[in-house]
Amino acid sequence: MPPAPIPPDQLRERANILRRVAHRLDQVLALDLHRRADDSAWLGPTPSRCHDELVAMRITLLGAGRQLRDKAATLDRRADQLRQP
Repeated sequence: MPPAPIPPDQLRERANILRRVAHRLDQVLALDLHRRADDSAWLGPTPSRCHDELVAMRITLLGAGRQLRDKAATLDRRADQLRQP
């Protein structure tokens, strides 16, 4: 037996929660760490590797925010479909 459909209001609330989490991800200080990791502190591959890893983490965080917003939009569309007669 398939589960009962989730009411549109609950879908919209879930979408809003996802958007709030995505917004918080956009605000984390870690997104700017790559700007602070320059080559002036070290010589050799360590600073470059650190910078590259921080950039990769930034890309991951921004991607997670995009995925949350995409999922929120999907939930909103489902809520709209459930409201239609």
